[in-house]
Amino acid sequence: MIMEKNINLKKDYIWNFAGSIAFAAMYPLLTIAISNILDSSKSGLFSVGFVTAQLFMILGNYAVRVFQVSDLEEKFSYVEYVVCRLITCVVMLISNTIFCLVRSYDKEVFALFTVLCACKMVDAFSDVFEARLQQKGYLYKAGQALFFRTVAGLFVFLVFLYFSKQLLAASVGMLCVDAICMIIFAIIPANKFSEKAYVFKWVNVIEVLKQCFPMFVSLFLFTFIINSPKYALEDHMAYSYQTIFNALYFPAQVIYLLTGFIFKPLIVSMTDMRNNKNKELLKFSNKIIVSIFALTIIGCVAIIMPGIPILEFLYDISLNGYEKMAVAMMINGGIIAVINYFYHVLVILRKQMIASVIYVIVFLLSVIVPDIMIKQMHMWGCVLSYLVVLICLALPILVIGYMHMANEKEEKTHSL
Repeated sequence: MIMEKNINLKKDYIWNFAGSIAFAAMYPLLTIAISNILDSSKSGLFSVGFVTAQLFMILGNYAVRVFQVSDLEEKFSYVEYVVCRLITCVVMLISNTIFCLVRSYDKEVFALFTVLCACKMVDAFSDVFEARLQQKGYLYKAGQALFFRTVAGLFVFLVFLYFSKQLLAASVGMLCVDAICMIIFAIIPANKFSEKAYVFKWVNVIEVLKQCFPMFVSLFLFTFIINSPKYALEDHMAYSYQTIFNALYFPAQVIYLLTGFIFKPLIVSMTDMRNNKNKELLKFSNKIIVSIFALTIIGCVAIIMPGIPILEFLYDISLNGYEKMAVAMMINGGIIAVINYFYHVLVILRKQMIASVIYVIVFLLSVIVPDIMIKQMHMWGCVLSYLVVLICLALPILVIGYMHMANEKEEKTHSL
């Protein structure tokens, strides 16, 4: 039994790593391909559409994944989680339509953004089935579903783009393949592990939406916050600058990704740490922070010499004079990793409402600060405003996370 558990844990890490790296690499690979096959302006336009779709994917996901996976007693049934996700995915598409109308995009941009949103809606809907697999101890199957869907979608997009030279046609092809892969690799396997999970009550669906609302608000605002410089760039500078921003941010994602590879397969274990011996969760969190700090230092050193020339080659652009900005962006990546980890900690501690309040306050800053600084300092304003906003978000999240972990440990000690 122990040997089987260890084998599954190894498979969990391997396939979670493969799926996560494919999913995270998709955006930079797509923008790199478009920049080379078409031009940097088209790449910038696609970038805004893809990031907007990812923003609305937060609405589709509704931050239920961690809540669902950590629902070990299955207070809410599998079907109730699926119905909840159907509702949020429909709202996701409606919200994207409203956004495009408010931004007054032309028909071509409107169509592109809608198809990209539909692609991300497939990701959001597939996530509820992948969460079920993880909840039942089959994270590696969830990783396989994410990996095969992402790789297939990326391949089809690149083939269509190469032959058609049309962003919309390539995006439609990717959407079709995503949907097919979702059925084969996520829905069918998840249903096999859910034979006793078909209890359904509307009151429970509403309760899930209610319980996860603070987490949704936090993640939605967090996603907007980390992408707010891109919208300010769109308002004040040409789309080609979006490509420069993407190139600078690409290496910073590595820190965020590697941190996620470490702790996301252990969400169930982290829940047990919190329930049984909270001191272990505190120690684990300290190790994560040290790891993020080390990765950030290494990244800052690596980006200067080999990093910049490689990015110039990949994106087919000049980054001469952007070296210091690249280092600042790497620091931003480390801060994002810290915020992401402690968001998960607060959810496990069921303190998501506190996180929501912090995100709302910092969201107001993210609307104002990038716009002002980009007007004054152009690209430097974009990078520095990013840093300012992220620090304002990370500090209270860190302090509150550690305070509640320490308090719960003391309470458990007194109860003994």
